[in-house]
Amino acid sequence: MDNQLPTSGQNQPAPPPPTSSSLPPSQPVNAPASASGTIAKETVEAKPVDPSETAPIVETREPEKVPEEVESWLEKLERGEDIKLPQPVTDDQGQTLVSSAEPDVTEDQIVLPVSEDSVTTGQKASVSDSVRWLAEWCLRLIKKFGSAIVYRPS
Repeated sequence: MDNQLPTSGQNQPAPPPPTSSSLPPSQPVNAPASASGTIAKETVEAKPVDPSETAPIVETREPEKVPEEVESWLEKLERGEDIKLPQPVTDDQGQTLVSSAEPDVTEDQIVLPVSEDSVTTGQKASVSDSVRWLAEWCLRLIKKFGSAIVYRPS
């Protein structure tokens, strides 16, 4: 019975710590030993970062000061006060690309894309139907804007 494990009454000496000559170069000399006396997981040594693999550092400058006479012109253009188109710009097929900056509907009213009957019908539809979600969106707008909402005529 040579392969028996030692019993609690027997003392067996601990295995000697590994020496640098018995380990491969990638393993550290003072690696922790497990219960069976073998070396635990290898440690990974960090490699230096290659400069070609890093992102370049780009310096940015603050924008230059715009002259006063140009600044006042830019402000007006940004607000769109000077842009008035006599008619909308259309493409070859007749679709509108750019229309005038003035709104078609007065600012006091928001016209919903459906009638009141469609909203009522949409509330009763299944949640997998798009009509239901259109009705829910219309109800959300009604809650948000209140009396500014107008239904589309039937």
